[in-house]
Amino acid sequence: MTELSPAAWRLRRCLVSLDRELIFLAEVWACLLGMSPDLVTAPDRRHRLRQAIDELVAESWLALPSDPNAYDRARDPPLPRAVRIVAPTQRATRVGVGRGTSWRPEMSWAAALTLSDQDHEDLLRINEWLSVERPRVIVPPRERSLQLFGSGHEDRLHEMSRSKLFGPDRLTWDLLACAPVPPPLVWSPVGPGATMLVVSGHETFASIRRTLVEAPATPVGLVVHGAGGYFASAIPFLRTLDRTVERILYFGDLDAADLATPASATGHALAEGLPPVEPAMPLYELLLRHGRPSVTVPSPVTEARELAAWLAEPLRADVRNLLVGGLRIAQEWVGYETLLAEEVWKLLL
Repeated sequence: MTELSPAAWRLRRCLVSLDRELIFLAEVWACLLGMSPDLVTAPDRRHRLRQAIDELVAESWLALPSDPNAYDRARDPPLPRAVRIVAPTQRATRVGVGRGTSWRPEMSWAAALTLSDQDHEDLLRINEWLSVERPRVIVPPRERSLQLFGSGHEDRLHEMSRSKLFGPDRLTWDLLACAPVPPPLVWSPVGPGATMLVVSGHETFASIRRTLVEAPATPVGLVVHGAGGYFASAIPFLRTLDRTVERILYFGDLDAADLATPASATGHALAEGLPPVEPAMPLYELLLRHGRPSVTVPSPVTEARELAAWLAEPLRADVRNLLVGGLRIAQEWVGYETLLAEEVWKLLL
C-alpha cells in the first residue's frame, strides 16, 4: 500500500463522513474544496481532483463507474458523475468468535454475534478502553478512533457505525463518548437579511455572491456553497453561525442529483429546528430561459415526477420532461453577466 497525498487523505475523510456508499460528483467537488479552500481559484483544480480520485481508486477506497457515458467529459480530464465508497476488506468470518471473551456488561451482546477477526479485535480494544476509569470527555469520532485503534485508523468508528455493531443495546456514540461533528459550510454574508441562499456549484456561488454584494439590499443575507449530500450532512453547522435563518433557498443544476438534495437537506433542517429547503424559483426560471441542455442518463418517469414536484408551477412539467428525456441543464448558464443583465437582486425580493 502506498502513502496517499494530503489532498487524497482529506478527500477520503470527507467522503467517508457522508455515511453513504454512492457519492455524486457535485459532492466530491464540495468535499475537495471544503477541505482545501485554496483550490477554489486554482486553474488546475480539475486535474488535482482527478489525481486525488485516482489515488483513492488505486488504494481500493473508491470504485469508478465502468460505463463511459457515466463521466463528465465537458473538459479534460474526464470526471466520474458518481463514485462508490468501497467497504473495508475484512478477513474470513469466524462463527461465535465473541464467545469465551470476558466482555463488560455494556459489551455482552458481542458474545452472541458472528464476527470477523477484524471486528473481534476492534471490539476487544473498545472493551479494554471501557474497563479503564477515566473522566468522561466527549470528543469527535476520529479522535476517539485514533485513541482506540492507532495511527491510520481515524475513520474506523465511522465505518463501524454503518455496520451491525452499532445500534440500540450495542455500540453507540454515547457509549464511546463521541459526538459526530458536521462538516463545515463555505458561506459569505451579503447583507442583513434572514434568507439563506444555498448554491451547489462553487463558481456559481462566487458569481451570485459577487452580484448580491454589489447590488442594493435584498432579503438574502447569506450565500452558502453546499452541494448534494455534503450540504445535507452539514446542516447542523448552521447552528454555529451567529445569524438568524428564517428561510433557506437552494439553487443547483437541473438534473436528478441536484434535485434530490432538497428532500434530504429538509429532513436535516427540520431536525435542527430550521425551515425547510425551498427552490430559488427566480434562479431556476432564469436557468430554463437561458440554459442549453446537455445529454445525461434518462430518469424513470416516477422518479422525474417526484424530483420535479419540489419546484413550483409552471416549471414542474418542463423539468419532468427534461429529466425523462435524458437531459440536464448546468447552473453555470446563470452566470455573472446574466445575473447582472436580469437584475437578479430585484427578482429575489
